[in-house]
Amino acid sequence: MYLDTQLYSLIRKFKLFETLSHNDNISSLMQKCINESALLLPNSSLAVVKTSKTGKPVLMCSSHDSLPMSIEKMMSAAEFLKQSREATFTLKIGGQKLHFDELDSNIYLCVTTDAYYYSKTLAERIASISTELSILLARSVRQNAIKEQQFEKSQVLKINEFGNFYEELKALFSDKTPSRYSAMIFIDFERFSSAKEFVRFSFNDDMLLLIQQHVNFGKGENVKIARVEHDLLAVLMKDIAHTESLAFEHVTKKIQHFRRKLKDHITIDSQKFFLTFKAGIRLFKPSEFTNTSNAENAKTLIQQTEFAMDLVTKDAEVPYLFFTDELLIRYKRRIAIKQALKFALQNDEFYLAYQPIYDDKKIIIGAEALLRWESKLLGNVSPGEFIPVAEQSGLVIDIGNLVAEQVCKALNSTLEYIDYVSMNVSCIQLKDSMYSDKIEYLMSKYPKSRGRLRIEITESVAMTHLKRTRLLMSELKEKGIQFMLDDFGTGHSSLAYLNELPLSTIKIDRCFVDRVSLCEKKQAIVGSIKKLAQSFNLNCVAEGIESESDFTYLKNINIDSFQGFLLSKPLTEMKLSNSLKR
Repeated sequence: MYLDTQLYSLIRKFKLFETLSHNDNISSLMQKCINESALLLPNSSLAVVKTSKTGKPVLMCSSHDSLPMSIEKMMSAAEFLKQSREATFTLKIGGQKLHFDELDSNIYLCVTTDAYYYSKTLAERIASISTELSILLARSVRQNAIKEQQFEKSQVLKINEFGNFYEELKALFSDKTPSRYSAMIFIDFERFSSAKEFVRFSFNDDMLLLIQQHVNFGKGENVKIARVEHDLLAVLMKDIAHTESLAFEHVTKKIQHFRRKLKDHITIDSQKFFLTFKAGIRLFKPSEFTNTSNAENAKTLIQQTEFAMDLVTKDAEVPYLFFTDELLIRYKRRIAIKQALKFALQNDEFYLAYQPIYDDKKIIIGAEALLRWESKLLGNVSPGEFIPVAEQSGLVIDIGNLVAEQVCKALNSTLEYIDYVSMNVSCIQLKDSMYSDKIEYLMSKYPKSRGRLRIEITESVAMTHLKRTRLLMSELKEKGIQFMLDDFGTGHSSLAYLNELPLSTIKIDRCFVDRVSLCEKKQAIVGSIKKLAQSFNLNCVAEGIESESDFTYLKNINIDSFQGFLLSKPLTEMKLSNSLKR
């Protein structure tokens, strides 16, 4: 197999291999990649480690699509190339430089749809994956033909690459004299990812081609559409109206029309798909933004639009949300939390509280570790506020590592007499290719924690990349980890989770437990969950118990264990230890 012209030109452009010829085959290029500390990515872009004049390694990448992406959006992409925070890389893309030590402690760069491992020196990792490189090279050559077809469809769709879209957005802020309102819209298709697994490789573009037929946000140069990710579109509508109310009315009509069109199914390869979406909308005038840099203004606009989109809930009356003055306050709060999180990690502001879990005789058998944050900058911040920010910024990896170490350490010392302690894990943590190794390391470091550490996941976490989650859970189960499915019944409940995932316990959500002794409907639901758990040989924990009558009812229907304020509020590690000794 020989190199195609596009790939050959790309490598020559970067002047990586002076001895490279057009007749080089895959094997020789693979070896040159290893020798030159280069990594060829499946999207026909190159990541190359070079030594700068200062002696520091520089990671250069030919992909321009990633640069305009906000750090938050990088975090939500399907897969990541993760660089170790201990490394001192400078990232150079499209002539712009980003120094890792100026960003978050964990940096994710979205450059491909395949996951890569990392090490302190990228070149060391590259030198050890020759087999993987050969696979990637072959895939890259194969995808060139597909890319040509995708390019033709993109021309039909008039959907830009996000890099071009971003440049046009920056240019909009160069002229701040126009007094008319414009709109930025982010549209996330929520069933897009799961549906594509059932159809051919070019599903994304076929789907977008059909979606384009329903998009009627306007014509001409004043409307631009770009694909941010495979299931996320950005729409820029310029010069809509002189007043905000007229702009609001105009955009609302467009998005409602789009919603009505998508209510009908979309057919691809004789298969019907029903898509749902959520959208964030930011009405603006360029003169509103006061940053000196057009790039910063564009970044702020994108982040605010994405922020509005992320706040759309599944049970909302309408699947879209405008960025308002009220949201601006919440947005600034989130920015403050993000900045304070970095300070918190450096200054040990996080601590754990443990809520005991009891058997039917009200004897403590386990506990759930609950993360708490007393910020010196913001005061007490609830997990409901800071966990989503930590997930978007990538800091949840470091925070999760901190929680895991503290739990294992406690199990090895002050909590050595408790049966188990569970900790909550997010989908971002489960995507970490090193997660299993980290847990194994901690259990080796704190040997009494082995077999007594449990992990709680929610149904939404289980639903995200179900196949990968199942493999990781199976691997951890072999290491002695048991898994608990949290908030059962509140999400996309499916028997498939109980059948496919190696679970030991399901936790009945508090919304079914509260006042269950007085509500026949809740009794029917809880009873059904208990029977379901028995059929799958799973234990059942009822959480959120706040009354003696509810505890008695749940005990009488043979619920296995119990958690809630009636029995105990969350305790410090020492108070829980003292309770175990009594």
